[in-house]
Amino acid sequence: MNKTEDSRNSTLENLYKEYSQLVMRITCNILRDKELAKDAFQAAFLCIAQNTDKVPGSPDKKEKYIRRIARNVAIDIYRKNKKIKQSEIPLIDGCNTDEKDNGKKKSSIKELSVESFENSILRKYDIIWLYESLDKLDTKDSEYIKEYYFEELPITQIAEKHGISVEAAYKRIYRSLDRLKKIFMRQEEI
Repeated sequence: MNKTEDSRNSTLENLYKEYSQLVMRITCNILRDKELAKDAFQAAFLCIAQNTDKVPGSPDKKEKYIRRIARNVAIDIYRKNKKIKQSEIPLIDGCNTDEKDNGKKKSSIKELSVESFENSILRKYDIIWLYESLDKLDTKDSEYIKEYYFEELPITQIAEKHGISVEAAYKRIYRSLDRLKKIFMRQEEI
C-alpha cells in the first residue's frame, strides 16, 4: 500500500470509530428493522469509504456530512423495501386531472431536479416522523393538537368541548406544541 491508501484507510478507520454508533442509531430509527438497519449501516460506510476525500475537516461539518449520508441511505432502503408508490410522493408540481378532459392528466410539467426530488422524500419522511411524534405525546396533548390543526375546530369550540376557558385552551395547545416539537427534534437527532 502507498501513503495515500494508508491515509485513506486511517481516515476511514477514525470515522468508523467516531461515528459508527451515530450511523447505527440513525439507520435504526429510520428503518425500525435491525437487519435493514445493518444493511443501511454498511451501505453508508461504503459510501463514506468511496468519498473519504470529500469528508469535511471541521467536526461539526463532518458530523453533518455523516448524518446526511446515513439518513439518505436509510431513506433509500426504506423506499425500496416499503415500495412507496410514485403517486404517494409529489414528484411533479402542476400535474392534475381536469374534469373537462374526462379525468385525463393535464400536465404542466416543471423540470424535476434531483434536489427537489430529495426534498419531497425528506418532507414525506418528516410527515411520518410528525405522526410518530404525535403518537408519543400524552393523549390529551395529542387530542388538542389534532382538534385544532387537523380537524380545524375553532378554539372556542375546543374550549367548550373540554370545559375550559378559551385562554386555557390556547395555553394547552401551545404547551402541547412545545412538547411535540421536543419529541420531534429528539427523533431527528437520533
